[in-house]
Amino acid sequence: MIDGPGDTPEADEYFITRQRLTAKHLCEEFAIPYLKVDHKRKLKNLLKDFFEFDGTPKVLELESDLASNKLLFENLKQKIKKSYEL
Repeated sequence: MIDGPGDTPEADEYFITRQRLTAKHLCEEFAIPYLKVDHKRKLKNLLKDFFEFDGTPKVLELESDLASNKLLFENLKQKIKKSYEL
């Protein structure tokens, strides 16, 4: 996602940190509700649960892929850029 270095062949090795761990076990250790979105169809229901105030903290973890992240980030940058052009 970094302009310039992100397009180099070495980007995967030096600029991408792949994470195999989740926050699930940490949440279990501290008795914090853990919600994981790993598919689009789960998002609506889990967001409802996440934003329902019950006085306790919650963790909402979103699992996504690199290609989707890059596309969403580029779209966000374009929207921000357009907002300054008005």
